[in-house]
Amino acid sequence: MADKTLDWSFGLRGNNGKYLTMEAHLNALNFNGPNMKKKQIFFLEQDAADASIVYIRTWRNTYVGVKNPGTLDSTCNADSAEKGDDQKWVIEAQDDGTWCLKTPDFNYMRFEKGGERIGCQNAEKDPEGSSVFIVHLAMHPQVNIKNVNRKRYIHLAAEGDRVTCDEDAPWGDDAMITLNFFNDGSYGLMACNGKYVQNTGELGAEGSGDGVKWTLEFHGGKLAFRSKANKKFLTCVGGPGLCRADKEQAGSDEIFVLEDSRPQIKMTSWQGKKVSLFGGAEVGADQKETRDTEIFQIATTPSGKWSIMGKNKGGHIVYFRESNGSIMADQSDVTPEAEFEIEWLQNCLAIKAAGKYITVKKNGKLAANSDSITDEAKFVYEMVNRPRLILRGAYGFINELPSSVLECNKATYQTYVMHVKAGECQISSQNGKYWSVNADRSVVSVNGGAPTAFYLTFVEDSKFAVSYIDNGETYYMTGEQNGGLSFSSKAIGNNSTWEF
Repeated sequence: MADKTLDWSFGLRGNNGKYLTMEAHLNALNFNGPNMKKKQIFFLEQDAADASIVYIRTWRNTYVGVKNPGTLDSTCNADSAEKGDDQKWVIEAQDDGTWCLKTPDFNYMRFEKGGERIGCQNAEKDPEGSSVFIVHLAMHPQVNIKNVNRKRYIHLAAEGDRVTCDEDAPWGDDAMITLNFFNDGSYGLMACNGKYVQNTGELGAEGSGDGVKWTLEFHGGKLAFRSKANKKFLTCVGGPGLCRADKEQAGSDEIFVLEDSRPQIKMTSWQGKKVSLFGGAEVGADQKETRDTEIFQIATTPSGKWSIMGKNKGGHIVYFRESNGSIMADQSDVTPEAEFEIEWLQNCLAIKAAGKYITVKKNGKLAANSDSITDEAKFVYEMVNRPRLILRGAYGFINELPSSVLECNKATYQTYVMHVKAGECQISSQNGKYWSVNADRSVVSVNGGAPTAFYLTFVEDSKFAVSYIDNGETYYMTGEQNGGLSFSSKAIGNNSTWEF
């Protein structure tokens, strides 16, 4: 399984409460952004030769640099590969998790006069805090977290009372962690049950004080989590790798990487049995319960097809492949025989291999043997690793107004609950109200007393479209730049694709 480490995107918030902004006009930089939106998001790039050096790329694909006499500039174009010494930065992490940014010759970035002017010509940090910034990560907050030293992933333990680092692959909903940003610049590590990792190793609620708050310390593209309560670093203790704040310094056992949390599904055949690897290398649909062997991760391939990855009875990660019409799961990488076409049919999917649709035979075995989508070739599918759902579209996150109307251009997100049953998705808020659609499909709200059926169409590794059926017609949830959210489109486009 190839790791999919996330690119670092972030906003910088000054002590005036405003974000570093690069305006479209003249690429001007200031600290006047009230929220973190497109113009306030920057991207961190590591220097290939020196791990202590980073470059800061803007939304216009230029780099933030310094020109004499110490003024900030963002005209160096990334496509021209012109970045040099003037674009180099060193991150100086503070004890409270904030950053200072300085040039290699130790001049600090700082803002003046309410953020309208930014300079970089002071060899000392400003005692009033104009050179100290809160780091607000801009990537999607739902991730898998891998410990570098152990080469294993953290997940919610089966008992539901702690998080451990002992999973070879991030499998099922228990491996999905949400990085929640708190207003003081710290982060909470929320498990799939809605509880937060505390510095003691126990789980607590969001309001549990500094015990659930962590500051981020970057280490050459990776990071360490430092407890705000006891100033110690998150580490993995003992054989199960209990996650708690136990170390004064960040060594190899305290360094983690964030990876994209890819979609994982379970599939049920026309016979009512689940597709499974429990019985061996030949894939069958012959199980009633859902264990790790009945969960499958799908991912796009460079050819535009899909790979299907599972975990066998021995705990090994294997890929599906077609072999003379049979479907096997016995190899560790993706070959042409391990690439499939998937057609999404509302609550079902159909899989094509070597030009034939895969069906389930009466003995439960899977075989690529049909020229059309028969009932035997349909699988009811359910996404299993998003019990808590955060959606981001082309213009921002989905959040709700006081009126319960949903909008899609927000800088901050709302976490919803998604329950999938027989291929139908029911989405609700924390208070139990369901997503609903008005009569002409022009407004989506969170005010329903009963669930509405939605359907998912996966289009990329971490993106899907959400559809709704009205009078037999399929409509896709579409966002507008002004925040409007509706089921107005019959085709999937950029505005109807949602990162989850």
